[in-house]
Amino acid sequence: MHLVVTQCFAKHWKPASDCARIVNERRGPAGHTGVTPRARVLVLGDVMLDRFVYGSVARTSQEAPVPVMALERTSTIPGGAANVARNVAALGGRVVLIGVVGEDEAATELRKQLSEVASLRAHLLADPSRPTTTKTRYIGIDSRFCAPM
Repeated sequence: MHLVVTQCFAKHWKPASDCARIVNERRGPAGHTGVTPRARVLVLGDVMLDRFVYGSVARTSQEAPVPVMALERTSTIPGGAANVARNVAALGGRVVLIGVVGEDEAATELRKQLSEVASLRAHLLADPSRPTTTKTRYIGIDSRFCAPM
């Protein structure tokens, strides 16, 4: 198994920001990425849960120049190193993910979503002294960042 973060073509670490560039460089004439079903990748890093809150913006707050959003729906997906692992699995690689989470609802949701990816084995260590990293994005019609209503 190669010890890499975002790709399985070299025996050295690559930062996650290089993932898109590496995949694009490896594309063949038919769009093939070079990740074969037998490629094994270890992803070790900060796992998080990305939460998206969608709503409509009808007004600005009286207390501050911040849009006020009426909540319509929310969704969550694995983020950080968990997202990198999911992407490698989607390209056909077999992935082992190692990371640290808290003992909370976000960790439960993250474990559930990662367990649904057949070619990904997640080894998430639970640390009760910390929360699971969660990044929340508010997406409204008029603005990307809004105060919840």
